[in-house]
Amino acid sequence: MPQTIGNKSYYSKNNFDLIRLIAALQVVLVHAIDDLHIQSFARFESIIEYFPGVPAFFFISGFLIKAAWERNPNVRLFYGNRAYRILPALWASVIVAIITLVLFFDRGVLAANAKQFALWVVGQATIGQVWTPGFLRAYGIGAVNGSLWTIPVELSFYAVLPLMAWLFARRVNPNWFLPIVIVASFAINYAVALWTPANPRMIFGQQLLMASPIPWIGMFCMGMLVQTNIDKLYAFFAGRAWIFLVVFVVVSILSATFPVYPLLSGPTAVVGGGNRIGVANYLSICALVLSAAYSFRGASDRLLRRNDLSYGLYISHALVINVVVQEGILGMNGFSIVMPVVVALAVVSWVFLEKPMLGRRKASLYRH
Repeated sequence: MPQTIGNKSYYSKNNFDLIRLIAALQVVLVHAIDDLHIQSFARFESIIEYFPGVPAFFFISGFLIKAAWERNPNVRLFYGNRAYRILPALWASVIVAIITLVLFFDRGVLAANAKQFALWVVGQATIGQVWTPGFLRAYGIGAVNGSLWTIPVELSFYAVLPLMAWLFARRVNPNWFLPIVIVASFAINYAVALWTPANPRMIFGQQLLMASPIPWIGMFCMGMLVQTNIDKLYAFFAGRAWIFLVVFVVVSILSATFPVYPLLSGPTAVVGGGNRIGVANYLSICALVLSAAYSFRGASDRLLRRNDLSYGLYISHALVINVVVQEGILGMNGFSIVMPVVVALAVVSWVFLEKPMLGRRKASLYRH
């Protein structure tokens, strides 16, 4: 059963939907500014890059998914619920990707590479999202929906969580097991960032490793570790979002002024940057996310009415950006097209697909 605050669940009254929306918008804005070459937004981008959306997503996922397992530790039910959340909207985005390629790319090239194109579609709909065949590199920014690299990573987290839970049930203490995984994962992440491959094969190996769950599972396990100890941590973090916002800003300023990788690493660091943030940066983000989730209680419900557009924004934005880039509409003109279209796609995805599918879940933590 989920832990409770008096008679209220930790998981039914929080601001995680709002935080996920902010994280998704961060990803959308950074990609739009970069890919559309909006120089006037460069300063704004340099600021929001200190709160990278993907690490925040991984932390929240570890926190909530472990709680979902504890609520009902049934493997079939667990994976069924995860499939309802991830797959329908993912498959819809693949259909949209196919439509945009047929409409805006060279159909002759698609026909000439029909076999590879079919394999790419299968990969996009399953766990092969990181692969882009060479002929598609000529479309848009060179990756039809590059943000989907996190899908197989996230699915791998779901795959190993029941195994971890099995270990914990057999007296393996999560308070020492999870920190070991966290340290090992972050160490590999930083080692790969510092590694300078000597040949193309090694470069490919480096890229493959960074697309695997190994360098990122530490972020997921951090969420699991916090959830394991939420009874002890809640009183310290709840209602103190402004304090942890100040901490986050101070850490960000220090990482910009004194980048000591891997302790402090901002987006402009020589190594790291982006999702490869420093230890202190990630800890400050986790603290801010946790505190914001339990400060201003009910803010998410009041603002969003339990509508969750974050996933739709995340999986659709690159498709729209690619169309605009392919058509040569860059700068603010492209941005003025991308943002409303992406939001519209996210709304349609939520109303007509994601929300109905979530209604099919059994024993969920949070009812939309």
